[in-house]
Amino acid sequence: MKRPSCDGKYVAITPEGFDAAKDLGVTLSELGCSFQAHLQNVQALVLQDITPKLKRGKVASLYILGYKQFTTGINLRPVLPRQRDTVGFLCNFSRSSSIE
Repeated sequence: MKRPSCDGKYVAITPEGFDAAKDLGVTLSELGCSFQAHLQNVQALVLQDITPKLKRGKVASLYILGYKQFTTGINLRPVLPRQRDTVGFLCNFSRSSSIE
């Protein structure tokens, strides 16, 4: 995390735990950006891809959960084995056990 030092210059610091991060006002967005930057640095050092190539773009998943703006992420929905069968079973079960 970057925070201003006593002379006004920004320095990189690493909180030692949850309480330290809370005291510094570290946000989830800041942690995510920091992780992404570290991952890119490691990938540049090893000179090969360390993550799979996935299509990236604007996603609405956090917006749907209450975040106030769209974010950039992986444009891929997980596909579960037998997903169609599972959803069909749950729909049928829901219809047969609904209370009127």
